[in-house]
Amino acid sequence: MATYPFDARCSDKAASRRASERKEQFRQVRAHVSKEDGRLQVYGWSLPAKQSVNPQVTPSSTSSNPPQVPVPVPVYCRPLEEKEPGVKIWCATGVDFINDTNLKSFKSAIVRDMNNGISSPSENEPSSPDSTSVSRSDNFKDAESPPKVSGVKDNPLSSLVWICTSTHSISKVTIFDANNPAEILESFNVCPSHLLCSASIPGASDSAYDDIADQSPRVTESANMSESESTDIKTPEIGTVIFMKEAQQVESKEAVSLEAQGSLLQNVENLSSMQQTIWLGSKSGCIFIHSAVSNWKQCLDAVRLKDSVLHILHANNRVFCALADGTVAVFRRSRSGKWNLNEYFLLVLGPPQHSVRCLLNVNGFVWAASKNVVHIIDPVTLVITNSFVAHPRKDSQIRQMVWKGNGVWISIRLDSTLRLYHAQTLEHLQDVDIEPYVNKMLGTSKLGFSLVRITALLVSCQRLWIGTGNGVIISVPLSNEITGDVSSCSEVDDTTTMSVDSTCPTSNSSFIPYCNMAQAQLSFHGHRDAVKFFVAVPGLGSCNTKSSSEDSKLPFDSALCSSGHSSVLILSGGEGYIDFRIGESTDSSEEKLMAEKEAGPLSRQEQSHLIVWQMFSES
Repeated sequence: MATYPFDARCSDKAASRRASERKEQFRQVRAHVSKEDGRLQVYGWSLPAKQSVNPQVTPSSTSSNPPQVPVPVPVYCRPLEEKEPGVKIWCATGVDFINDTNLKSFKSAIVRDMNNGISSPSENEPSSPDSTSVSRSDNFKDAESPPKVSGVKDNPLSSLVWICTSTHSISKVTIFDANNPAEILESFNVCPSHLLCSASIPGASDSAYDDIADQSPRVTESANMSESESTDIKTPEIGTVIFMKEAQQVESKEAVSLEAQGSLLQNVENLSSMQQTIWLGSKSGCIFIHSAVSNWKQCLDAVRLKDSVLHILHANNRVFCALADGTVAVFRRSRSGKWNLNEYFLLVLGPPQHSVRCLLNVNGFVWAASKNVVHIIDPVTLVITNSFVAHPRKDSQIRQMVWKGNGVWISIRLDSTLRLYHAQTLEHLQDVDIEPYVNKMLGTSKLGFSLVRITALLVSCQRLWIGTGNGVIISVPLSNEITGDVSSCSEVDDTTTMSVDSTCPTSNSSFIPYCNMAQAQLSFHGHRDAVKFFVAVPGLGSCNTKSSSEDSKLPFDSALCSSGHSSVLILSGGEGYIDFRIGESTDSSEEKLMAEKEAGPLSRQEQSHLIVWQMFSES
């Protein structure tokens, strides 16, 4: 359709009107926030007045105890890609590094495969330690050495973060160390389609090899990819397991990083899939596997599934991929320990129009959300051991699930209420509606903020982190005791429960993560649009804020950052940045205007932003 000047003028007027309305909204929010309501403001957070605050917030350099800070300390805020203002942020994951035991396991497997003739120059000649094999051994040795990043030595999690973004034509991955987020370690294109999810998958372990030949799912049907696409049959029943063979491969034009390789290089790279990897799922249904250890930009393997990949989860030496067609694809390793993408299982959880939105590993079982129902799956046999209704409306869609102790928090799409369920009995324990809290804090009941929907969830540092569709970030301390008003749970069908003894030993597993919104803390640092993700990674106790821009409005505290105590870094990603105490910037200097002009259609504050908070451990 042709675009006429009149259409362009109308579009410009609409954009100008929206900008004016948004400016007025933020002005009213700023006026409301500035009111004296008895609440405390500490490090960019609004705290309830009754919460005790240690006045000596800044730690002593000689103190052996961690600094007593009642809130996460913001330490970084910048656009993710300042040179590419049109980049949209989608998802992120921290990198898992396996321990030395697992490292020895796949080292021995590599040696076993090489001795079995995989890398021998001729099938008729016995393998020998010639110059070629020595060279390959050197390649493996280099690939098995994780990059020197923060947290690898003493923590299975590193501070490496992979962030997936996209423009109108390409999706890309940006890798950085969260302890120095301003320095990008690697950035590369992946595919033309949007990357909707990512996951860090640990390397092969001893149990992975033992598990391969043992229990297998009870297959109801068997098909190859072409048959499944061309045959018009009725939708299989829930719980049906289909064995898929001859999986459809991804063409080179669909994967920018999937280059043609020689047979020798392919063997070398495939062996590295035994190590820890990053799996990327796209809207087009493709899964791309990259090494988390070395040569990050090289795609090790890829496969095309039947529909969009919405969530990826590792459980019991298997990778579960939630698809938009109501199924879950399950991948296993081959006998050599490499991931086998040529054959996989499809578990049917609903009709094609009911997407499987999210997955969660709870006590060794996989929780899979299809519409308003949660199915609990044995990860080995793929049997649905139980199911329960998480919301009374059948047209509702579960969006996120997070697990802590003996409780699972569940959010619903386009809903402001969080629901807590017991991880074993599946009892509905608590409802928490965050909309009244947001309206009270920001005075937004009559503004465009009034529709509060939950778009991101994370449990970290004994807190429930909540991100909303309007960029508001809330952190709620968790308690083992329920306090305050609790909504009635009788409207939800809880008749089905797992056949598991509800009694558990007194330990962290018996902790039920109740929330009390009276103790909730609201961050004045937020995003202009939906919060896309939260990621928690280990910190060093000393963050590099030197590279943070001078115009950043975050209250950096060098004493806190250099205390030397171990810490956790919480990252949030979303479109744009806003300080609700300030609203729209009133800086109209010539330099500022020139910078805005150079940024193109998006101003600096409208670009995809990262915000990083730091929390110190208790000992």
